[in-house]
Amino acid sequence: MNNSQTAYRTNLDEVSFIRPILIVLMVLYHAMCIHTGNWTMIDGMTLIPAYKEIGKVAYSFMLESFVFISGYVWAYQRETRGKKEGFWILCKKKAMRLMVPSVLFSIAYMLLFMRDNFSILGLIEGAGHLWFLPMLFWCFLIGWGILQLKLSPKIILPVLYLVSLIRPVGLPLRLSYTLYFLPFFFLGHSHRRISIQSASWSKCLWALMLPMKGSSSLNFRSGFMYGSIRFTSRSFSLLKNSM
Repeated sequence: MNNSQTAYRTNLDEVSFIRPILIVLMVLYHAMCIHTGNWTMIDGMTLIPAYKEIGKVAYSFMLESFVFISGYVWAYQRETRGKKEGFWILCKKKAMRLMVPSVLFSIAYMLLFMRDNFSILGLIEGAGHLWFLPMLFWCFLIGWGILQLKLSPKIILPVLYLVSLIRPVGLPLRLSYTLYFLPFFFLGHSHRRISIQSASWSKCLWALMLPMKGSSSLNFRSGFMYGSIRFTSRSFSLLKNSM
């Protein structure tokens, strides 16, 4: 086996295919966000309904898909490459990769835009758009704890889904966000860990998750993630077998 073959086998081509699309959607949403009502309109600005719908579609599954991919890649590292760290090692690694950048950029963000609301809790929680990093940090730590239970995903995923629906709002340290995104994180982990062809229950779970944001465009979420992962996985598998 040569080096190129080894590199190819350790590269998740399906993720490499999907991630740039999600990045484009993220940029697209932030370009259209002001038309969705999530940002304050500028005086004299005209609201364009088409831009509003584009922004809603781009946002409807974009963040969930990023979290899904995080769980998917984590399962690859644990199950395929055997990197099953202990809790404190995982905590240290994810703190360096997620929390440290979040705190550093939050300091800059607060000094520039939130001087009157500067606080230690705000730094830990992530200022502005940086909330995503602490949320993902907790997904990894809670996910590690869930895996120690050694329960079937058929049990864990519905429970996480129900918890996300009844989660308290306004929990500190972005834990409310974490409880919402945990089903997507763990579904990504299970998607990689279990053959998707035999995991018909995952399709049902996607259908259950569709109303979670209350958007008419949420069909894109399940169709995009499930279809893209399955299509690209099969395509690259066929390509490798034919070489």
